[in-house]
Amino acid sequence: MKKILLILILIFGLKSYACNKYDTINQSICPEDSFLFNGVYLKTAGTYYDTFNVSLGCDTFRTLNLSVHPAIALTRIADSFCQGYSYVYNTKTFSTSGTHYDTLNSVNGCDSLIELTLLYKYRPETYPAPRYDTVDSFCIRQIFDFQGKTFSFNTAGLKLIRDTTFGGAANGCDSINFRAVFIRSNSGVGWPINRFACRPYRIVQKDFFNPSVNHLDTTFTTNGLKSVRYQNRFGCDSTVNFWLTLRKADTTTLNRTTCSNQPFFFNGEWLGAGITEPTKIEKRDTLTQTVNGSGGNTARCDSFIFLELQVYPVKYTTIDTSLCENHTYLFKTQNLSAPGTYLDTQKTVHNCDSFITLILRATRRTSSYTFYRKFCSNKTVFFNDMNIDQSGTYKDTLVNAVGCDSFLTMVLTKDTAHNVIVNKSICSYDSFYFDGRYFDTAGTYIATYRNKDGCDSMVTLNLSVFPFRTVTLVRSNLNNIKTDSGYKAYYWFFNEWTQLNTTGHILATNTTGSYHVIAQDENNCRFKSNLYVHNPAGINQKELSGIHIYPIPSGNTLNIEAPSSFEKNTQIHIYSMEGKLVLSQKVILKTSKLSIDLSSLLNGLYILKVESDNNVLERKIEKR
Repeated sequence: MKKILLILILIFGLKSYACNKYDTINQSICPEDSFLFNGVYLKTAGTYYDTFNVSLGCDTFRTLNLSVHPAIALTRIADSFCQGYSYVYNTKTFSTSGTHYDTLNSVNGCDSLIELTLLYKYRPETYPAPRYDTVDSFCIRQIFDFQGKTFSFNTAGLKLIRDTTFGGAANGCDSINFRAVFIRSNSGVGWPINRFACRPYRIVQKDFFNPSVNHLDTTFTTNGLKSVRYQNRFGCDSTVNFWLTLRKADTTTLNRTTCSNQPFFFNGEWLGAGITEPTKIEKRDTLTQTVNGSGGNTARCDSFIFLELQVYPVKYTTIDTSLCENHTYLFKTQNLSAPGTYLDTQKTVHNCDSFITLILRATRRTSSYTFYRKFCSNKTVFFNDMNIDQSGTYKDTLVNAVGCDSFLTMVLTKDTAHNVIVNKSICSYDSFYFDGRYFDTAGTYIATYRNKDGCDSMVTLNLSVFPFRTVTLVRSNLNNIKTDSGYKAYYWFFNEWTQLNTTGHILATNTTGSYHVIAQDENNCRFKSNLYVHNPAGINQKELSGIHIYPIPSGNTLNIEAPSSFEKNTQIHIYSMEGKLVLSQKVILKTSKLSIDLSSLLNGLYILKVESDNNVLERKIEKR
């Protein structure tokens, strides 16, 4: 049974190679990139390993040496420009102050980050935002002077007065002068102070300088100038104004990778120990952060740390195999030939330990087989990755059922194909059956068959068609009728079906009735004559004249048209070329045009007979 299975494998061309392969990949990446290896995107420099099978008994050991280009330090550039104008850097235009970033390519093709800090040029006393460390206060509707202009306000609160001197600053920028004034109400005064707080910020009484009075609780969620109103000790409304800057909690995400035999310590616990499948662990820790404001107060905001830990298991691989005759097994750079158990430790693609155990068993035997085969001369045989078209002995080496070399020998001999030519001639009304079809047209036809050895055999048919002949029957004298001479044989018929025992192309007629003859030529083709009606009693039988028959050849309809109306008793008969009546129709109404339905007839030649009391017409017609 094994030998039969081996033969089937050899015939269908299955093939493998017993071999071990080693290859090394050296790759460098940028710090912000990763490299896909064995289905994993790697971002850390190091050496990674992978092992996989190529065919039966064969392994491929792949090593990846991954290096990461050094991170390029952030380049910081600080500059200033006048407010209301623009600043151009690296083909980009900036119109606002602040911190901007741009990315360039280094010599290694890695990203180089540029941090550009832009400030407005200004003098501290004329910076385009008011300073509130000193604020003048005035009463409602009190007139006061600023930059040569007089002002007066009818409502209490903080007021901002602005004046611009174009190009008046020392640095050539516009000089924008601001003055903040506070319009007192009946009593009390407020001025802006700076506040820094965590988001959101809720006002409590102890935050301000007057703990002896109450004010409304207020919660703020946005930055900017804020006001808190309360009653002073005299019962008058008073307002505290302050600039509020909210600080949000810091959030840090840690992406880490480790192995199951190297647990990761986080927030007081060891994570990932002993897992057997790739696992993603997500943990969270909360710290407290101190933020100092310019006013000297202290705000404490939470800081959240999120850990996304990918843990990969340690891999254990056991290779249980045996050697073929005269072969060794490469393991840990050694060619092993003795049975035994061998150990090795490698690294997986995730840089985790991969423990490999090799169990090398006793040697296996090789095999050989020789077979004989024929092939057709116009075909080829596929063997050992080749299309062979010549006789000879060919060899190949495969792998047998136990994974060792199997030496295969094929002895190939060529068979011949057969070509047959058939010459055939037929009569014009016949057809010839060839390759599943009937042919009635002269020509050359080719068919391909399989001979007894399974090779192609080509049969060529040369078909010729003998020409059609018209046989005419006429009266030669009072009692004789005749037809064309020179035919091989003549067959005479009386009244359609009665065959007369006579030969020759002349017939003596003494009996009233219809006659026709079938003439056979030298090709043994037979042709029927027209129908002749003999009337020795002297009845007037004139052939119908002026009759128009169309179309010739006809399709499914044949038209017969006369110069005057047909008689009511006129009979229409159609005969095959062998003299058999195949269609009959009688004229019922007087008409000068008849239409005969030929759809029931096969394509071919026929005899049309139009017969009235004293007139007879016979014509040969063809349906196509």
